[in-house]
Amino acid sequence: MSNKPRLLIADDSEHVRKEMLTILEDEYDLVQAENGDQAWSLISNDTNIKMVFTDLTMPKSDGLSLLRRIRGDQDEKIRVMPVIMMTDAQDSLTTVKESLAAGVTDLVRKPFIPELLRARANANIKPNLEKQYVVTATVDPLTQLANEPYFMLRGANNLSYAIRHNSGFGVMMIRIDHFEELQKAYEPYVMESVQVKVGSYISSVVRLEDTVARLDAGVFGVLLQGVDPRGVLESASRIQQKVKKKAFRFNDQRFSITISIGAAAPALKPYSSFELILRQARSELGTAVKLGGDQIEAANIYQRLTGEDEASHYVPSLDEALEMLNNNQGQLLGHCADELFGKLLPLLMYCDDKMQLNLITQIKERLQSRSGETT
Repeated sequence: MSNKPRLLIADDSEHVRKEMLTILEDEYDLVQAENGDQAWSLISNDTNIKMVFTDLTMPKSDGLSLLRRIRGDQDEKIRVMPVIMMTDAQDSLTTVKESLAAGVTDLVRKPFIPELLRARANANIKPNLEKQYVVTATVDPLTQLANEPYFMLRGANNLSYAIRHNSGFGVMMIRIDHFEELQKAYEPYVMESVQVKVGSYISSVVRLEDTVARLDAGVFGVLLQGVDPRGVLESASRIQQKVKKKAFRFNDQRFSITISIGAAAPALKPYSSFELILRQARSELGTAVKLGGDQIEAANIYQRLTGEDEASHYVPSLDEALEMLNNNQGQLLGHCADELFGKLLPLLMYCDDKMQLNLITQIKERLQSRSGETT
């Protein structure tokens, strides 16, 4: 007996069923039905079926009827079974909305994009509740990469290791350029597939010991362990070039995309924190986006490579510093108190003048007095 999770495919098209078999058979034990009635018979008599892919439009009993049967069954295992509805351009918006109202787990669009179909299957089928909890806690359901909570935890742990062992550490923030405009131009399933593919391209460039995560729509993060600053730049360049060379094809649509990358690999100190390094990488990414995209920004790394290590540590903005104080992270600011005071002083002087508090004069007099006491 196969140890693979059993998945039911219900579709009246033999061509569609064969296509799904080709895409999914390596990971799943697949059974087939030509209509909703056959599918229901299999579900009722086979307790090993863990998930259903069903076409929305089928003869005799369609996918919506099958979904309602499943959700209305007295057996809880059947009632909570994941059901993924397959739709195409001919299906009406009304029937799609009815599927959502009936409790469909997910929707996929025909014609299939293999990477997206596999990602949807992997995200929705869970052999047991314990595995479901672990996967949900650490994995992005769309791309099957790490998710943001895991990325943050892993980043802190990797940095701690790098400090203890005096090894390299780098962070990259990657954003698909003009992602919002692309979302308006293409259907959601197209942009989901783009993110799946971009994630796979990033993963193919970095090493197994590195971590790739999807942090938000169109945004990825990479943790590079044991890599020097030049190696971080080289990895960023390879990722940028690989994505740029790829053409994305969906039906008769063909287009290319570019990405922006912000990289950080500061000289590590005992007080170094992952939050600050991540902020630095985000700041570099923001600069790349402002320059129009298709850029790699890493000013902090270039400073290190030109021998300006001491200047390469990150100084947060005043807003960021206040946020960190509000979050009881004041200990992370000790290395840059002088720089923060320099940023704050013009504002203090302005407020002092407008409010006529005379604080600056009092501070100067106090400092002069203390200077006189020590001479």
